[in-house]
Amino acid sequence: LEEELVLKPGEQVPDHVRTPPLIRVTRSPEIQSTEEQAVISGVVEEDLGIRDVMIFHGEDKIFYRGGDDLTRTLPFTVERWMKPGVNSFYVLARDKDGLTASRMMSIWYQGEPAE
Repeated sequence: LEEELVLKPGEQVPDHVRTPPLIRVTRSPEIQSTEEQAVISGVVEEDLGIRDVMIFHGEDKIFYRGGDDLTRTLPFTVERWMKPGVNSFYVLARDKDGLTASRMMSIWYQGEPAE
């Protein structure tokens, strides 16, 4: 990510703080679970606008929602059948400036495969 900054004598430096979006997960399974379905919920927050939010289960994209310059909060919820063993979930968020944030959750499912 690059940004051109033009400084002029006698003018203040722009005070826009560049921070990535905040990802808050409000519901998720425990690190070890016997429940065959994972439900993950939360919200992404950003003061200057959210471009998009994606969620992956392993390499499979299971959620996408786009935003715009006026989107300050973007809620998400996914339900996914888990496979026995480790199930990795990734939440990725990007703001209007292109800054990104990520959150990863690994859940060990101790059970039989879903039919």
